[in-house]
Amino acid sequence: MVLMESLTDGQLPMPMPAVMVRRYPHLLGGTLPVQIAELAVTRHRVLAVAMQVAQVLLPKRFYAHFLDDERMYVAFPNCVVVIGRDDPASADTARAVGALFDIPEVQMRFEEMFVNDHPDSPRAEAA
Repeated sequence: MVLMESLTDGQLPMPMPAVMVRRYPHLLGGTLPVQIAELAVTRHRVLAVAMQVAQVLLPKRFYAHFLDDERMYVAFPNCVVVIGRDDPASADTARAVGALFDIPEVQMRFEEMFVNDHPDSPRAEAA
């Protein structure tokens, strides 16, 4: 998942070994309207795609993530952190890296994102 507003020119870096599955509006934090792009990427190419996205992220306040059943690849500006589903220490590492880019901790609820891609949405918080 990539927020289109997080990209330096508002466009995904192309060519990219990924397929756009869908694009839809979302209220980030329940207040900021953004466009989310969902990409399908094969497991053996996800790290390369995450790095491509990391190279075009704005320098502060944004990240993108790519998820499978066991791992999440979190792209921060010019770096990628891999989080294991059952590895809280790797999620803590990702939060520490995200803090370097001024990302609020409340926006880095990585463990919850294995179950709900938008844990910050009012719909998710009501559940």
